Amino acid sequence: MGEQRHKDILDNTNSNGPSEGAELEPPVEEEEDVEELTVAEYQQLDRQLDALFTALDDIENKNDNIHAQLQQLLNANREIRTQLNEEPQETSDGAAPAN
Repeated sequence: MGEQRHKDILDNTNSNGPSEGAELEPPVEEEEDVEELTVAEYQQLDRQLDALFTALDDIENKNDNIHAQLQQLLNANREIRTQLNEEPQETSDGAAPAN
């Protein structure tokens, strides 16, 4: 029911507000069949949310570790590339290339 109400409102408006000729009427409050949750159901929902938050924390920690490892790899790669770029300059200065 709520989804249809949102669709109706969107159909009657554009990004600048109500479309021409469209009259916005206040939404009609209709009774919805909403089941009340029991204490046990709230506790179960709370446990599920805690598990989700724990999983998200684990994912965030793994992401941080991967990021740190990537930074180390990039720094090592940069150092190696700098060393390799310096070697040809040393050999072009008259030194014999090392074989």
